Amino acid sequence: MVAAAFMTAGALGSAASRQPPASQQQLPPPAGQETAAAAQDQGRTVWDGVYTAEQAARGKAAYTDQCSSCHGADLSGGEMAPPLSGALFAGNWDGLTAGDLTERIRITMPQGKEGTLSRQDVADIVAAVFAANSFPTGTTELAKELEVQKTIKITMKK
Repeated sequence: MVAAAFMTAGALGSAASRQPPASQQQLPPPAGQETAAAAQDQGRTVWDGVYTAEQAARGKAAYTDQCSSCHGADLSGGEMAPPLSGALFAGNWDGLTAGDLTERIRITMPQGKEGTLSRQDVADIVAAVFAANSFPTGTTELAKELEVQKTIKITMKK
């Protein structure tokens, strides 16, 4: 039994001696200073210019044709449809992703013709919604692929 205790203590000592000294160990970055990899993992936000002005213009035309009768010409909402701009939109979508908004539109809209919009039409409409909420344009269109859109967070504050 005494020999087992010495062997266990010896095993612990040898495992500890294999670790590099504290001066050579990798420490986490100071609070508030993320690594580039950690920042990349968090994805982008709507403040990063995730759509183009041209895409938003196409989306506005599709919105006018497919959505405005319920959501209003100015995206302010209607009797049965929520607003797609302003404080109520912010309250409903802050913290979710462009992919979440896309899927809601793609699956449930337009009312009575659910699921008839193409993925490109939906991406364009989402771009128009982002433009109406004063999120900045960029040089690359909002992708129609859901996997890409899920990496773009809707945040109301920069």
